[in-house]
Amino acid sequence: MQLEQLIEADVRNAIQSMESAKARLAASAARQSAEAQHQSELRKFQTGTSTVFLVLQRQTAMINARDLEIRSQADLSKAIAEYERATAKTLESRSIDIQKAAKTP
Repeated sequence: MQLEQLIEADVRNAIQSMESAKARLAASAARQSAEAQHQSELRKFQTGTSTVFLVLQRQTAMINARDLEIRSQADLSKAIAEYERATAKTLESRSIDIQKAAKTP
């Protein structure tokens, strides 16, 4: 009984982590926005209506947004792997057949 509760809690936590990671993938839209703002600031600078400081500020924001997006994607991949482990579906999701592999010399 206690083992079943531990397994259920593990699966529930894995699902919650996965949902949370999916929600953080909104970082992709933030990255696109930051890139557009950086390009806009760069064009303004080239026409003489902006400063190096503002271009660098937009560039920093863009780099931070890219970093956040990559971390969000990595967190989602990790959460999916944890869910597959908790539900014992890792081999199935990777199309690995142990019986077939054991027969192969």
